[in-house]
Amino acid sequence: MIKSLYCGQLKVNTNAELMAVLRLANRFEVRPCLKLCCKRLQKLTMTFEMSVQILDACEKSPQSEEVKELVALASSFLCSHFQCTHTSSWDSVKIREWQTLSPHALRLILASDCLYISYEEMAFEMLEMWISANCKNCCDGVDNNERNRLLWEFGQFIRWPLMECFCLNRYLKKFGGTRAEQHPLRPLIVEALLYRASGIEEDSGKAVE
Repeated sequence: MIKSLYCGQLKVNTNAELMAVLRLANRFEVRPCLKLCCKRLQKLTMTFEMSVQILDACEKSPQSEEVKELVALASSFLCSHFQCTHTSSWDSVKIREWQTLSPHALRLILASDCLYISYEEMAFEMLEMWISANCKNCCDGVDNNERNRLLWEFGQFIRWPLMECFCLNRYLKKFGGTRAEQHPLRPLIVEALLYRASGIEEDSGKAVE
């Protein structure tokens, strides 16, 4: 990293060394070296491991154009990597990859418009799969504080209004119960139901006219 500051060139022999320099340059905010790493990585063939490492390494990087382009490239690769019509079509390798995603990588994927899924409920199914693998002692009960925290943190990236009303009602019932008003997802689901209902009423009014 220090040599790159003097000669303006980055001399590394392996991708692992390149990622190590990227993390080091990010940690100490050495922007010239960070730019060199980003440009070098953009020329390489993206893999699952590399894309996750890039997102994690750049999580708190200065938002230069080079960093933004590299993060966008890694995010786009992951969205394409996990596109499917149903999670049941994933093999054991892809399931394990999804379950081992870092929270930052998961957040970027769920928030991306590049994630191709057949229906929005899949995004929530994928989130629940990740939480089940990463939340210790989690269960499906609404009283699990850690599970609720994760559902709220990542559930905000689910596009609830795109779901059908019967799905929203099912989730509302799932997260209902005697303490339903305290569940963090309830306001999001209710808001989505109201949005869907307003759309139905508007369409009905147009039909009458």
